[in-house]
Amino acid sequence: MKKFFLSFLTFMLLLCSLPYQVVLADDLDLPAQSAIAVEADTGKILYEKDSEKKRDVGGLSTLLTTYLIFEAIHEKNFL
Repeated sequence: MKKFFLSFLTFMLLLCSLPYQVVLADDLDLPAQSAIAVEADTGKILYEKDSEKKRDVGGLSTLLTTYLIFEAIHEKNFL
């Protein structure tokens, strides 16, 4: 589990080091069916696209991965 989180953290750091382009939420049109981006500290919704519609989880591995990430966040056990 520790190796997974170290790999994930390394991937995120590499991803964040890539050059980026600023896109305003008003100009953003994602190809996804629905999406939501929430500011973590205030809970302010930054972007929303059909976020109220209930959707099925893509698969068991997606559900398990999401559960494990939320569990690690809740326990503050990232490494």
